[in-house]
Amino acid sequence: MTAKKIAVFNLNVGSAIEYAGDIFVSWLKELEHDVQEYKLQTECQHTLKFLIDYNPDLIVINEYHHRPIVVAYLYRAIDYVPIIHIDHSWVRINHWTADNISNQYEEVINMWYYHILRTANHIFCLNSKPLEEPWNPHVQDKISNRYYPTDDAIFNVTKPWADRTKLFCYIGNIIPHKLSSDFLVKVCDTDLIVDCYGSDFSGDGAYSRAWERAQEAGNIRYHGLIPQDKIADVMNEYKYFVMPHDGYEPFNWVLKQCAFCGTIPLITNDRNTHLYNGKWLDWAAGLYMGCTYTDDFISNLEGLVCDRLDHSEMSEMISKIAMTMFPYQEFKEEFQNKVRELLNG
Repeated sequence: MTAKKIAVFNLNVGSAIEYAGDIFVSWLKELEHDVQEYKLQTECQHTLKFLIDYNPDLIVINEYHHRPIVVAYLYRAIDYVPIIHIDHSWVRINHWTADNISNQYEEVINMWYYHILRTANHIFCLNSKPLEEPWNPHVQDKISNRYYPTDDAIFNVTKPWADRTKLFCYIGNIIPHKLSSDFLVKVCDTDLIVDCYGSDFSGDGAYSRAWERAQEAGNIRYHGLIPQDKIADVMNEYKYFVMPHDGYEPFNWVLKQCAFCGTIPLITNDRNTHLYNGKWLDWAAGLYMGCTYTDDFISNLEGLVCDRLDHSEMSEMISKIAMTMFPYQEFKEEFQNKVRELLNG
């Protein structure tokens, strides 16, 4: 088999976006083709030169980043090449229309997004669209709704729940909609302790002050960012993953990873709020313990500390259910088969 050339736009943006892109790149390399990864957030002419010099047989675009989208679309108009687009937001896919555009900049961004949805040969969406909502007609015949690729050979139960000595962890970026300001303020009036891991994006305002005060009070113990290859090990040290959520959230990959590891997610979410899409968590039904408000959340945490209930069966159950609901190997095979199809088209 003659090796083909695959260009992958996986920009160096960090977070779950780049990490997911790294996984797709590893899947592509298993196919024994020549894979060139483009990571620079740079000007369009540099990106275009990359494509002209490389002359790929397939372009894979990880997430909607404006400049690679523009360049790939224009390059394809000159020299046809199939495109796989990986998108991290079903809401954006389904609601790209111009209804809420308020300025010319947004109009231009929206136009190019429409172009990539229309022209991509296949789209993989990585978060959960509600079953009752149909796909945008522009994509309905060429889209796969998968969820962030979580390898059960890495994320699994390595330490039984009853043997774990640590109680509460938070893993993720330190930002208000994931680790709410209300929780940070109110936890200081308790004896609760939460170990926090992730990048500190708390900023300089009221949220930053609440974050710092919770650390000073000893309720938050901040451990910084975990190396990617250590995340599953850290999850297996804890009984519970806490997420005092308050705001827009498209998926939350950490929640899924914790479920795979049997680390029981504890989450606040107001499903009926008009401030954000409260249905974002519906994909995880049966995989977490939840409540609506911070006060109830804190009371529940205090109850878990006091009662020390044995949730070993729940830990094992959510791990098995999550792996069954979101089969890693099935996603990998579908992605690789689509690549083969487009390369050999």
